[in-house]
Amino acid sequence: MKRLLFSALALTLALTPNIYGMEQILMGIAAISITQQEQTTTECSICLKNFTTANKPVVCACESNMHVFHEPCIKSWVSHNQSCPNCRQKIDAMHIYRDSHELGFLLLKYVRNFADMKSALQILEYPDLDIDVNIEDESGLCPLELAIYKLEQNSNYALLIEALLKHPLINPMHVSSKLSGAISAFNIATYSEKASSVIPLFLAHPKIATNTREGASLFTPLMQAAFFGRKDTVKILLSDTRVNPTLQNLYGETALNCAQRGKNYLLRGCSLYWPADPEKIQNFDNTIYMLAVAEKKWNATHSATSTAPTTTTIQATTTTSNPSTK
Repeated sequence: MKRLLFSALALTLALTPNIYGMEQILMGIAAISITQQEQTTTECSICLKNFTTANKPVVCACESNMHVFHEPCIKSWVSHNQSCPNCRQKIDAMHIYRDSHELGFLLLKYVRNFADMKSALQILEYPDLDIDVNIEDESGLCPLELAIYKLEQNSNYALLIEALLKHPLINPMHVSSKLSGAISAFNIATYSEKASSVIPLFLAHPKIATNTREGASLFTPLMQAAFFGRKDTVKILLSDTRVNPTLQNLYGETALNCAQRGKNYLLRGCSLYWPADPEKIQNFDNTIYMLAVAEKKWNATHSATSTAPTTTTIQATTTTSNPSTK
């Protein structure tokens, strides 16, 4: 019934002149429909019996959706029928995914295509599915890392990242076996331009390591965000008392030094930061100021202990005065 009402409303709006922003309303409804996931099925629609630990569900991946059944039920069904018992789309044995490896690759397939977002969210909802959520694709990316990269293209991927981080088997510190630099999913998120919305989700995860120095340059997540002038991410990271702003990377730089170096690259027209528009410069100024304050506060708080590392000052043509805000 919900689908019928939505289709009717969408058709009505589509045929209505774009008065009072009808087109924007239609786009908004489409976005909302992605977030409204259907309730997780607890029984096989073939035998009408519940899924159990001993009789787990398997996934039937149809062209536009996914469904779960008991394996014996769907095997018997496809041997006599060429259509899905739920949606009637054409299927065969190749559409059935059973073990964790197969289901992991199915999840990767769904993550790659935004049109399959609903199916990706659904497959993560089933607690009884034995799925490898940390599986890597041919380039070495796991579903979480792939979703972070996709977030740059579509902000709705934040929904999928949240669902992945809630999965009991997810590893937010997963490091690709093929990508150079050995950067974890968490570290990737900190330098992603649009990932500030998901950083709190990472910080809330029990397996997160907030100060891990990674990659060839031994950058912490805070250094990574600072180097790219991600002021919103830096602000969120600094709000976590576990994040240490005085740690140093391979070059003896703190996060503050990384931000200063990043701004210098921006002003010199480095391709990583170009164009050097006023907003980016302002972001770096805000980042530098926040880090200068945080570093001073950390040193004052931890001066009585021997655990605070020695920081190295690097000359930079920047200022740490409080920048004007927009």
